[in-house]
Amino acid sequence: MLTMNNNQLNNSLDIILQKYSQSFASKIFIQESLEADDLMLVFGLNQEIKARNKQYWGRELGMCWERIVK
Repeated sequence: MLTMNNNQLNNSLDIILQKYSQSFASKIFIQESLEADDLMLVFGLNQEIKARNKQYWGRELGMCWERIVK
């Protein structure tokens, strides 16, 4: 069985965190649209409902869209 010493583990964690940090720093956030998109209309959602739990609706609508596209 392979084991990592603390130094190797710290280096691995540093690499992972550095890559995510760079990715987050380069992310451009667009201004949130006040309009409903097509999937929101299909399910009768509006921005007020979506705003109550953005993470949930973003994930669920994203997974739905992914299944439709595939």
